[in-house]
Amino acid sequence: MLAECIEITEALCTTALAEGRGVCLVLRDVSAIDPAGRELLARLAERGVRLEGFGLYMSHLVSKLRPQGPADGSSS
Repeated sequence: MLAECIEITEALCTTALAEGRGVCLVLRDVSAIDPAGRELLARLAERGVRLEGFGLYMSHLVSKLRPQGPADGSSS
């Protein structure tokens, strides 16, 4: 996810969230994420967007970007 994709990705996610829809951003076939892309994914995760990473790198990155909460995924 590079800088040129950020604006449209954020706009689409923001619109869906504003309409009360859940958003799952699937990071399949993503080979690179620049710093601006990481910042966007972190912002989206904090706003409730579910991130799904595939492959070793993306799975690791997604686990680092997810907001920290209870280990079972429930909220208190």
